[in-house]
Amino acid sequence: MHALLRAATGGKVAGLRGGLPEAILFGKRDALLAKAHQQLRAEPGKYIPKVYGEHEVGGTSLLYVSDIPLDFLGYHGDPGQEPLPDLTWAALSKMPPVALGVMALMAGTYWIIERRMKLMGAKATLPKTAGQENENHG
Repeated sequence: MHALLRAATGGKVAGLRGGLPEAILFGKRDALLAKAHQQLRAEPGKYIPKVYGEHEVGGTSLLYVSDIPLDFLGYHGDPGQEPLPDLTWAALSKMPPVALGVMALMAGTYWIIERRMKLMGAKATLPKTAGQENENHG
């Protein structure tokens, strides 16, 4: 956030004070993609012909143009082109019914245990009849 504020006010981003000022750009995604593709066309041998983050997992908010492979960023293999929310929806959509089921099971278990404890407490406080006392000491 500090880098964005500094860049918006005309200052240099901390990591680039001694480097190239055009190395980090802020703006609308479409404008940045157009600039990245323009840069790749202008110097085809200088960069890997790919804008990292353009299509990966549906398109990311960070775009990279690089002269070295960016596998160290976590793009091991092909992360796919489907957006992550679409991939996680299959599991996340099942969570509310599962949570409600677990809550109902826990509430039922609590009710049964409380009922048994009340019945045991009521049974212990009942006065013993003469026949029960004789059976126990018999």
